[in-house]
Amino acid sequence: MKRNRKQMTETPLAGAVVGALLAALGGCTQPPIPDSEAGEDDRTTPTAAKLFALVNEADPYLDWAQFPDVQGTVPSTAPHGPMARIFINALVEESLDDFDGALLDGAIIVKENLGESTSEKADALTIMWKVSGFDPENNDWFWANITPDGEVNAEGKIEGCINCHTAARANDFIFLHEF
Repeated sequence: MKRNRKQMTETPLAGAVVGALLAALGGCTQPPIPDSEAGEDDRTTPTAAKLFALVNEADPYLDWAQFPDVQGTVPSTAPHGPMARIFINALVEESLDDFDGALLDGAIIVKENLGESTSEKADALTIMWKVSGFDPENNDWFWANITPDGEVNAEGKIEGCINCHTAARANDFIFLHEF
């Protein structure tokens, strides 16, 4: 016999067990992620899967602006590949003229990692997502490397990303555009 969630929590013991499991998993203590058109269910811990849906469906990154001084396809360096295209969401764009040392919560920068040819499809998307409370020690950046099809290669507090971008800490970990 299947039991629904209400039935599983109707008895005090079952309710306590479910509550303890949720608390142990951190269901009540996770930092919120930025509001998005994806809906209120996204106000939980950030994940690369949610980020991929955000930048491909809710607010497609290909419709975003680029840094004014980094337009089109540009040379890149390892581990991103030899060529890249960089896109910035509206919150990054807002900071171009009014930067106070840190980008706004919800700011997203998408770097399409390209092969040798400028006409190739992206090999991967490397994404920086500013999420308030996620990693205060490193300016609250959530890092992700995702294939164009949504397969997650790495996500979260990626040591390699943090170690490299720490060199640009005074510019909120951003190398490509000096604010």
